[in-house]
Amino acid sequence: MVEIANVSILPPSDEWLEPCLLIECEVRSPPDQCIIEIRGLILAENGKIITELKEIPIKSPLVRIDEVLVSGNEPYNDYVRDKKYHETKLIFTAPLSHYSIDYIETLRQRDEPKPRGVTFKVRFLIKYLNFNLKTAHIHKIDLNRLPPQLKTQLEQIKVGTHRPSSADSLIVYRYDPKYYPSSAPSPILATKGNAIPTILFLDVVEAEYSYRIPYEDWINIFLPKLKSYEIFTYEIPSTVITPDYVHLIRASKELKYTEEYLRKGEYENVIRSIRNIVMQHLTTRKEGERILRNEIKSLVLAHVPTGSKDAYEEVVKSIDGILRRLLQDHLSKFIKLDSEELIHTLSKSDAEYLFLTVISIVRYLNKLSLPSPK
Repeated sequence: MVEIANVSILPPSDEWLEPCLLIECEVRSPPDQCIIEIRGLILAENGKIITELKEIPIKSPLVRIDEVLVSGNEPYNDYVRDKKYHETKLIFTAPLSHYSIDYIETLRQRDEPKPRGVTFKVRFLIKYLNFNLKTAHIHKIDLNRLPPQLKTQLEQIKVGTHRPSSADSLIVYRYDPKYYPSSAPSPILATKGNAIPTILFLDVVEAEYSYRIPYEDWINIFLPKLKSYEIFTYEIPSTVITPDYVHLIRASKELKYTEEYLRKGEYENVIRSIRNIVMQHLTTRKEGERILRNEIKSLVLAHVPTGSKDAYEEVVKSIDGILRRLLQDHLSKFIKLDSEELIHTLSKSDAEYLFLTVISIVRYLNKLSLPSPK
């Protein structure tokens, strides 16, 4: 029977634009069977169907998978005895929508804060042709080996339709377990013992495999390619670096670490990192309260259009207020601002909100502070 072995799930390569998983497997089939179709599904660990498999071509299969041997002869018996199955390696792509990725992550984090890997079920449906043919045990006897009288009688019988002539040999049947067809170019075939002669059957078989991706691999290899929290691009001035840019640059670099904490589910480190970005790089203390740094304000107002400067002064005041309220009304409810000591456990939603709020502010300030292209 057709078998699938060595199933593995690989991260998508850089060639794929859309998020997907790659499923690699080896397919084995007996010499008298021929695979015509393999389909499959990817299921979550709770049995929900996530996506279906799509076969993609590979450059060098292990061996041919398209030849079929007829049973009932010694060459076929050699294949069966030595388990010389046809083998080939197949690769499937399993496209993942953003909804599917979110669902996988929700399952993975249902036991938070305990880190977990991801378990998938891969279900294959294999259609194959089962050939019901065998070589007939026909042997050829040369007429010269027959008794003279019988030889003469057979030679008088004309065979053929175009130009009938005397026969050269006599065909007889005898079963031989080590049978080799004596007429290799045109062997005589017979069907296996069925009341109704049947040449082949269409068979279907299902197989399901469970595959677990460890936590570290999922977080560091798979997830960055499937779903990155790097929603915004960081624009850090590189050609004109002055001391005024230091805090924006440091805030942008710190957000890279924050993103990594968020991806790994380390929400306590997310809030500590956000606290440091807001308090150390974006704001400073003045008259007992936090305000946006003067260096950042000056950078922004220096590069906006002259006619819009009054409007952007109000924008800067608005950002100033957003950061102050973020510290007072949100961060301070989960962490002591003066010591980084946690007060309450942070959820994934809280961590995402804080990260997205601060990253949008940093990106916006970076955009505004860049010199206009000449």
